[in-house]
Amino acid sequence: MSKNQVTASQGGDGKLSYLQFTKQAIVNLRKPGFKCIHVVFSGFNSAFRTYYGTDPRPVLDELERQGHIVTRPAKGGATIRLAADAKKKSVEGYSHRDTAVINRIIGRSNKGG
Repeated sequence: MSKNQVTASQGGDGKLSYLQFTKQAIVNLRKPGFKCIHVVFSGFNSAFRTYYGTDPRPVLDELERQGHIVTRPAKGGATIRLAADAKKKSVEGYSHRDTAVINRIIGRSNKGG
């Protein structure tokens, strides 16, 4: 699947691009206080298949590869969120909480270390 297939309009049929559909689904289907949706329990997978007539999995994989969304395995499927809403990583590539826990495990002081 090419980048153009995922992000460009799907042609003259008036349908949203995969990216637009997915972004709008995340924003409109998520529950208050949450930044992600479960692809099965929210109805996203079923709606995607009905709207496009294709399986969403390869599209979501490509959108994640391009950096538009973040997916995470979850019980009964997966969750998806906008990349902008994902937890920020520290410079080392770990979350700040993970870095603090790793430092405690390996005995490195958080002060100057």
